[in-house]
Amino acid sequence: MRKITKTAEPKAWKQYRLTSGAVFKPIPDLVNSLLDEQGYICAYCERRIPCKDAVEGTSGAEDHRIEHLRTQSTSKETGINTDLDYSNMVICCPGNIARDGAQNYHCDKRKGDVDLRISPLDGTMMSSIQFTSSGLIKSLDSQLDREINENLNLNQYLLRTNRKATWLGIANGLKAKGWNIGNIRHLIDVWESKHKEIVNGHAVFAYKPYCSMVLYMLNKKLRMLNAK
Repeated sequence: MRKITKTAEPKAWKQYRLTSGAVFKPIPDLVNSLLDEQGYICAYCERRIPCKDAVEGTSGAEDHRIEHLRTQSTSKETGINTDLDYSNMVICCPGNIARDGAQNYHCDKRKGDVDLRISPLDGTMMSSIQFTSSGLIKSLDSQLDREINENLNLNQYLLRTNRKATWLGIANGLKAKGWNIGNIRHLIDVWESKHKEIVNGHAVFAYKPYCSMVLYMLNKKLRMLNAK
């Protein structure tokens, strides 16, 4: 998970939400704005999005989900309607990478209609998240760690395996070039920045999938070298 910096809502979305009787509807301008804002990675697991996952019990598939950080049911209960509030939305992957049952759902699909303390909009919270070389994501804060594992299922085995494989690819490349400060700093610059990529046939600026895992490990190694 990386911190998401919210930008201004798209004009088409503002125009839509101000119409009389407007209810939440994922219009294309809203979806595209959230994708651009997040660099085409899931707000929670950092998979590349859009990506198609099967919908259990049907022949259909989803390629993204829009997540309300303050849930729609909470809005109804409190009478404070945030359903149309752009600052309350992030975009997630479909949450069914394993395609083999609800026990492996993750991200928004696993979270459901529950308010969480953990938020990708909170920079302090995001900086407290840690990774291991095995691909495990964790937090020393017991509540955040519980939400990571139980509510979001971010250590689902395929997500963990993908994070590990991504890091091993970087580590093996550094092993060949040399684990020196210059090479590590160069990779940090690459993985911190959006890059041009073709997604669904369109050239976009995107973050690399699982970038937080890679950046955590690179920065950890850099601190070790600087301490020598």
